[in-house]
Amino acid sequence: GQNIGTTVTAYLASVGASTNAKRAALAHIFFNVIGSVIAMILFRPMIYLINSITPGDIYTMQGEELRETLPAFLAMFHTLFNTANTLLFFPFINKYSAFITKLVKDKKVYDEDCYHFSYISGPYMEAPELYLLAVNGEIKKMANLTDDMFKTYTEAFARNDIDINKIDRIYDDKLSYDILTKMTNNGIHRDDFLFILNDNDASCYASQGQARSIVLSLKIALFYKLKNAFGNDVILLLDDVFSELDKKRQQNLVKFLLNENQTFISTTNIDLIPENLCKNAQIIYLEKE
Repeated sequence: GQNIGTTVTAYLASVGASTNAKRAALAHIFFNVIGSVIAMILFRPMIYLINSITPGDIYTMQGEELRETLPAFLAMFHTLFNTANTLLFFPFINKYSAFITKLVKDKKVYDEDCYHFSYISGPYMEAPELYLLAVNGEIKKMANLTDDMFKTYTEAFARNDIDINKIDRIYDDKLSYDILTKMTNNGIHRDDFLFILNDNDASCYASQGQARSIVLSLKIALFYKLKNAFGNDVILLLDDVFSELDKKRQQNLVKFLLNENQTFISTTNIDLIPENLCKNAQIIYLEKE
């Protein structure tokens, strides 16, 4: 009764959840129900087996002795039940999985017309932990939707003959999602650079010093690009730039800064700024009153 009763919790948790959650709940129900039926058929042999491997003889105990020893027998029965049930199902795990998948069909993880969060009704309030499955399902929906949006966006710009009308349709189709998230989820502001270091993605492979050097190299390249394009002096803005650099990289950066145009450098610790740079700089201290 206890093993079958716990399946109700799993079933309630799967209400409004993802397809995989429903499959897990159904697999839990079949697992416990089938195991309970087998345990009922083999009830007496199981009792004799448990009595033989658990200290004491449950058939001769009475009164206080039985009351104190009975929980150990129940725990052993429950352990034997789950272990035997698992061993019974294990050889058929692939067929069992296919059976559950056939019973619970795949469904669309979100509406094509307009994405919206699912409403969670009042009965969940008594078991707030059930919200975790619902939230997990919503995160998966948003992740899949974002992935589809990104693929559509990249396809629009993958060719030289850019279809402006297709781009406009992307913005129109995703307008409701942009309003929901209060941000523009498509556009050139979503583009990013990919830096390769020793045949690896620098964002995952590079050390903090190497990553900072890559960013500085990009900034300096943009600095010269703007200067050459417009012929005007360029002001460079750097924030806490020396904290992750070793001495050699610091010296190279100071040499560049001393030979170029005006630069603003912000830092929370003036000691991080090399001395030869401070001598040629106007230092402004900002303090909270």
